[in-house]
Amino acid sequence: MGDALQRTWVAALVAALALAAADGVGLGATTEPGAWPSIAWRLALLAVVLASAVALPLAVTGRAGLWLARRARRAWVWTLPSVALALPWVIFVSVALFSGGSMRRLPHRGLGIVLTAAVLTALVDVGCRAARRYRRRVRPRPAVAAAGLVVALFAVLGLASLNRAVLPGLYEYLHATLVALAFLVAFVAADARPRTRRPPLVAVGVLTALAILGAGYGLSRGRAIRAALGRPEAPAARAMLALVGRVIAPPPAPSIEARRPETVRSDDPGLPSWPGAHVLLVTVDALRADRLGVYGNRRGLTPAIDALARDGVVFEHASTQAPHSSYSLCSLMASEYLHETVQLRQAPPTATLASALGAAGYRTAALYPDGIFHTHGERLTTYRDARLGFETADPRWVDAERRTDAALALVDAVARDDEPPSLLWVHYFDAHEPYRETSLGTSLIDRYDGEVRNVDRAVDRLVREARRRLARDVVVVLTADHGEELRDHGGLYHGSSLYEEQVHVPLVVNAPGLAARRVRAAVELVDVAPTLLAGVGVSAPASMRGDDLRALMAGEPLPLAPAMSAVGELTSAFDGRWKLIADLHTNVFQLYDLERDPRERQNLVDARPEELARLHGQLRAWLGSLSAAPPTPGAQALELARLGDIGAAPALAAMLVARRGSTTERAEAARELGSLGGPAAPRALLSGLRDEAPEVAAESAIALGELGDRRARRPLLALLEDGARRSRAAFALARLGDAAAVPPLVEVLEGSEDRAQREQAAQWLGRLGDPRAYDALVAALDVVRVRRYAAEALGRLGDPRALPRLLAMLDPDMHLSVHVGAMLGLGRLGSPESIEPLARFAVDVPEVLGTTEALVRAGALTEGAVGGVDFAPGLRGARGCRRRRSRWDEPFAGRTTCGLDRPLRARVRPAPESPEGYVMFVRGRGVGGPARLSVRLGDGPARSLELGPRWIELRVELDPSEGGARRALLEPESALELDHLLIVPRGAPPEEDLPLEGA
Repeated sequence: MGDALQRTWVAALVAALALAAADGVGLGATTEPGAWPSIAWRLALLAVVLASAVALPLAVTGRAGLWLARRARRAWVWTLPSVALALPWVIFVSVALFSGGSMRRLPHRGLGIVLTAAVLTALVDVGCRAARRYRRRVRPRPAVAAAGLVVALFAVLGLASLNRAVLPGLYEYLHATLVALAFLVAFVAADARPRTRRPPLVAVGVLTALAILGAGYGLSRGRAIRAALGRPEAPAARAMLALVGRVIAPPPAPSIEARRPETVRSDDPGLPSWPGAHVLLVTVDALRADRLGVYGNRRGLTPAIDALARDGVVFEHASTQAPHSSYSLCSLMASEYLHETVQLRQAPPTATLASALGAAGYRTAALYPDGIFHTHGERLTTYRDARLGFETADPRWVDAERRTDAALALVDAVARDDEPPSLLWVHYFDAHEPYRETSLGTSLIDRYDGEVRNVDRAVDRLVREARRRLARDVVVVLTADHGEELRDHGGLYHGSSLYEEQVHVPLVVNAPGLAARRVRAAVELVDVAPTLLAGVGVSAPASMRGDDLRALMAGEPLPLAPAMSAVGELTSAFDGRWKLIADLHTNVFQLYDLERDPRERQNLVDARPEELARLHGQLRAWLGSLSAAPPTPGAQALELARLGDIGAAPALAAMLVARRGSTTERAEAARELGSLGGPAAPRALLSGLRDEAPEVAAESAIALGELGDRRARRPLLALLEDGARRSRAAFALARLGDAAAVPPLVEVLEGSEDRAQREQAAQWLGRLGDPRAYDALVAALDVVRVRRYAAEALGRLGDPRALPRLLAMLDPDMHLSVHVGAMLGLGRLGSPESIEPLARFAVDVPEVLGTTEALVRAGALTEGAVGGVDFAPGLRGARGCRRRRSRWDEPFAGRTTCGLDRPLRARVRPAPESPEGYVMFVRGRGVGGPARLSVRLGDGPARSLELGPRWIELRVELDPSEGGARRALLEPESALELDHLLIVPRGAPPEEDLPLEGA
């Protein structure tokens, strides 16, 4: 037992310390130097605690395996102790691999987990056998032991480095998997270490006890340390803290009672005003404020915007409401904190800047890509469907130059029509990733800056020409929906944190007669609409929560509450100097003094408790101001739960266990626990099942089913007889994979008036794969708003009878979403009869991505209907081929790809003869950033293709002579991944020959 404990503890300690060291490097680069030593020793203690926590139970497991091996007296059984030690990590990795994105919704997820665990167990067994043979051949010596630990250390360090480099701050399940793999490697390597006769169990026990005491004190008393260990640049520490943090609770949050100031409105005639003026609102996607010269940038990227700002009012501290385009832009237009109120299940206000101006006689027009609703757009359909209240809208994806051309055409139309006052909103998307502009260099920052410079040129032309062509005054407002992280805190892109690089946005107002001024007060995007409406003499709708900022623009003081932003469970409050970032899910806080620490490196949450208490009170007051519930403890806990605050879970659980609150509140508590989850939720919901109130028991059963707990199955089956809850019970049963959900889901699909419910029913029927759903899904093809999901579900059923209906949906006159559903259904059906229609469709309808993958799945390559090559394991000469897990932006699960970092001569299947020529489709992505790929088919010309960091499908026109090529030379300039290269015979020429990006 002692040797098993010692070996296991050393292996776990090696893995934990290596992971902690890698995270320490990441935190050291983004943390105040003086704070790093304190973080480092707590990281080490946390590693010791975690190593000790996993070593003892694993050692017991290993001892049991050793006992079994001795009783069996067979040589092959002697690796059982090591396999038993690794088994918990094998199970964890197998489950984690199927826990993210679409993997959670795979119909055979359980089978995938079992097979993955079996394969990993076999690999561990092989590794342990090799390690034992090595140990028998080499006599136990200290040098051998040290060498084994060094090898394990470097292997774990490699995994730790990979953990920090891959998608920092995103996809938590991926980082947890890599942490578990690191421990697994260490356990296998430890099997090669020679045994010692007298393991130092006392030393292990003393060190463990001291580490637990030190880490417990450091984590329970140090809010700053706990916040640092949970940052995106420390993914392994984050995973370790998630385990240890359940035992070591954070300190309670101090708070000072505060009230939210009343919304500022003013009818003072002395404030700036422009009655009847045109309003030109310019927003730039992902534009960081610090990229503008007027905000301190010295690279000269934005001379036009800087000139506009020098003659206007510059708000130095403007914050977005959320670093997501959908929430941010809708909040700007509606002047509402939509990230929170949507979670509170409040109906979004219909009044917007455009609708208010339109009612006052303004002509309103907007130019924006519909991709702004990609993230969480399903929660904001009110604004998406109503075009945010604009009279006309152009949602095309075009670059800055063409966007400006379209905007000036609208300006000309206003000028020709006797020039009524107008609102024109122009949203430029160019600064959003992927960044392609390389005129300033090829690094990440250079390419981003190049895109910003291009947008500045477009803004210059837009403003200059609009003012030249219009006779009325033009009020110009320039801002951004959010910023962009460029590894400032270890992450990339946006939507993952509330640091300044993501939430600080430029805000410039330039209007005739408006004196140039810089405003230091903290303001928000929700303030833009009320300010503009007051400026042109239109009353702001009562639903708008933002403040009229014109007093600040005139140099007068204004009593404002701190600016509030949110993403996920994070919420921030910023008063112009002090900024609090609060994690509502874990009760962890960060406090920064942005005057002295603008890069947010030194967390002062422990050093300045008075500022923490003040801002925390104001944050709570803001959340309370959004609530429409009565001020009772139960109602407040429910409101916090709707905002995703895990801190409300214990109160909700207590309500269920102790039968506190009204029946309505307890039922709602059960429902919210199903969304929040947490360790206390299953026990509380099981108690709720025994509640004397039938509605509480029913909601508890549904919530338990939504958490995937099979103990809910029997009460859920009973609820199928409850007409009011039949459909929700069916959805919960579907999550459990129970076929009893099929009949009620069919009823929902056939008769529900709720479109979202019908869509969800179609999706679950497809995942369940029950043939009883066939007729209902076929009938749903005639329902316009459901047919896209019904088509994909029919493909999942695999019934060949659906083929004619799905093929009919490829009609070019049908909507794009219908095409997507038909393509997905045909791809999943995989019928050779769909090859020819899909080939025509791929050439004629380039907007639908993924058609080429459907062709591959239908057997187009093996049947010889198209030419090319599918990059998959076994491809001669290719390296790094694998079957990839599906992601949200991919239409099919289980895609096979190959890596490419050197020239490859691939054998290509020739395409059938076509006198009209061919279209070559190449799907791939750059690894770590944009990449270039040169493709030469046979003796044809080499073509240079640019691949972004996300999956992209490129179309290239080919000559008739190139379709019969049997060889392809692929030469990458940097590492990339390829999915397939297809040569499709063409019929009619495509409508547009442009690169097509994934969402």
